[in-house]
Amino acid sequence: MIPVPKKPISKGTASPPANDNKTPAGQEISEFLRALIPQDDAAADALCRRGERTANVVVVVMCVCLLAVPLLVAGLFYAGIAAVP
Repeated sequence: MIPVPKKPISKGTASPPANDNKTPAGQEISEFLRALIPQDDAAADALCRRGERTANVVVVVMCVCLLAVPLLVAGLFYAGIAAVP
């Protein structure tokens, strides 16, 4: 059996990380996106409204698809075109 020491063995002080002075990896991308977003409040509001309208359209299309596909399949089964598993 190997004896286990009761106190952990210290190996000295911890050194600082090696890449301490480098910029974070995603900073270039965030600067690029910051340049794309307009600083004008009216333009930012218009961009936000466009995003909200797009989200509303996506939700409505998802609802229509979730209702239409089962109704279509049920109609095909009723008409005898689809095969019953």
